[in-house]
Amino acid sequence: EGYCDCAVKGRDTCVRTDDESKADQACTQAQAYAECGNGAHRGRNCKNKRIQQGEFAKVSVFWDDGMGLGARAEEGIDEGGFIGLYTGIMTRRRKGVRRNGHSYIMRFDETWNVDAAEGGSLMRFVNSSCKPNAKIVRWYSGRKWHLVYVATRRIESGEKIMVDYG
Repeated sequence: EGYCDCAVKGRDTCVRTDDESKADQACTQAQAYAECGNGAHRGRNCKNKRIQQGEFAKVSVFWDDGMGLGARAEEGIDEGGFIGLYTGIMTRRRKGVRRNGHSYIMRFDETWNVDAAEGGSLMRFVNSSCKPNAKIVRWYSGRKWHLVYVATRRIESGEKIMVDYG
């Protein structure tokens, strides 16, 4: 797990401020899209362990006319908030497989895809938009990489979660 150097030059940059959206800007691990490990300066009080601690927004699936199933926020989500993980089975990259008319294949890197048709989370129902309110970021935690949906602006309760898959 990553080395945490939050206490740079005597400053404890892991301490969250009143402005949660700015907190990760101070943590060098978060800037590198990596969670702090167990040896973090603030230990159990380190706030850069959202994946390890399952700190994600409440999301539900709904029928979105014209789009099929979609995902929406069940609570307000601040900019920079973790919405959820895109999970599934890691497969070698190949042409997308459609099951029951749907494709839940997400490119992970040059070699691997994540197939969410099996073992996938609710995040597989996030639809595409040219005006997204979220993005997908590769984030390192627990000795492996994860695909994390992160809010790019404040998302209100009941609002659709959208990304630009283009």
